[in-house]
Amino acid sequence: PRDPNTGDPLPTSGCPGARSTFTVVQPRLALSLAANSVTAGDAVQATVQAIPQPPNAVNVTLGSSNTAAVSAGAVTLPANAASATVALSSASAGVATITASAGGYTSDTASVSVRPRLTQLAPASAEPGATITGTGAGFVAPLRVRFGTGGPTVTATNVTATQFSVVVPATLVPDSVQVTVNSNGQDSTPFTLVVTAPPPIARAMFRSNADRIETIRFSHATPFSSSSFQPATPLVVSTSTGMQVVGLCRNGTTLARASSNA
Repeated sequence: PRDPNTGDPLPTSGCPGARSTFTVVQPRLALSLAANSVTAGDAVQATVQAIPQPPNAVNVTLGSSNTAAVSAGAVTLPANAASATVALSSASAGVATITASAGGYTSDTASVSVRPRLTQLAPASAEPGATITGTGAGFVAPLRVRFGTGGPTVTATNVTATQFSVVVPATLVPDSVQVTVNSNGQDSTPFTLVVTAPPPIARAMFRSNADRIETIRFSHATPFSSSSFQPATPLVVSTSTGMQVVGLCRNGTTLARASSNA
């Protein structure tokens, strides 16, 4: 080295020394999501930050490990900008890992869960054993439908991305019950179903009364009533002890059976 003023060579010994340190920083991307759980159809807000701030614009690719659940995308981080935000669309229930990557930068990842969306049950009230239709978004078979907290769970049929069918369990009693859909391990927000009582069903018992057959009718809605009729032809009754059964038929179809102690 030479003296900048005189051009003479500088001494190579006897000069005071000096030392400084510095750190080499590997540029990296930081990825954050506005929420780590969304409902199918909602946007996934992803924010990307370049560290340190880039002197030039950076094109960032956003990949998804499960594009059926969350779409992939891209965003441009302007020069000297702190961050940039992009909305990714969600579709099917499931879990997706989002990756932010760009040339010369260390990538970053974040995970998000997509819940199925249940928006309607038709009919809104049904009796046990009835078939109802659920409407919404993000459904993926196999689809499990739970009736109440800790209640019975039924596998849905006719499953599409937006609709399914399910039979109301016979064990449910008349009341309001919260229905939850589970798809790909994700639960929907509960939806209310009104479980109604089955319609009144009449029942009848028959017994012999001397030379007549008596009919006793009862149902859930009305008190029991009775009537009797006399067959055109006397019934032949066994003289032995035990149960005597007589079939009452019309047009070849059995309507009922009458029994008596002989």
